[in-house]
Amino acid sequence: DIVVLSGSLLKNVPVDFYKKIVDIAREKGAKAVIDTSGAPLKEAISAGVFLVKPNLLELSQIFKVDIKGLSEVKEYARKLLSMGAKNVLVSMGDKGSIFVNENMSIYKEAIKCKPNNTVGAGDAMVAGFIKGYIEREDFMEVPAPKFFRMTLGGYVRLMGAYVVKCDEVVKNEKGESCMEKSYVRVY
Repeated sequence: DIVVLSGSLLKNVPVDFYKKIVDIAREKGAKAVIDTSGAPLKEAISAGVFLVKPNLLELSQIFKVDIKGLSEVKEYARKLLSMGAKNVLVSMGDKGSIFVNENMSIYKEAIKCKPNNTVGAGDAMVAGFIKGYIEREDFMEVPAPKFFRMTLGGYVRLMGAYVVKCDEVVKNEKGESCMEKSYVRVY
């Protein structure tokens, strides 16, 4: 089982709320995924989350630094591992994303499509990661399923308030598929 904890906490909710849920999830044998920011994020990481998904700004804020370049993103993602996270997936918008755990680092170039709207892109990335993990439970299988590759690219093309097929989501402004133009690099 996987429990996803995301979003900002309401004003009166204790900062360690997500951490407590991570502890409960672990006690029940579930993996916890966290996608939030600030103090609640730090607290949850310390509980040993399965996956943390900060964006580049959130990663910079955790360490109070201006992160520049892929090597620094990787360096600070690794610091999240030392704080308790098992896996880290950093979304970097049009710069792609980086996945890091104790065994590997994977950089994923962003899909070169102009998004209609990026609202929910991080949520879709988390969903794609979980889908890929459930199907494979092996991060070394690259390329991953189409949806996983798409969400790692960091863009979601919202077509309206209804479900769309993956091949509709990853078309550029000319209607051409963008899937084959993205790549994954393991290093």
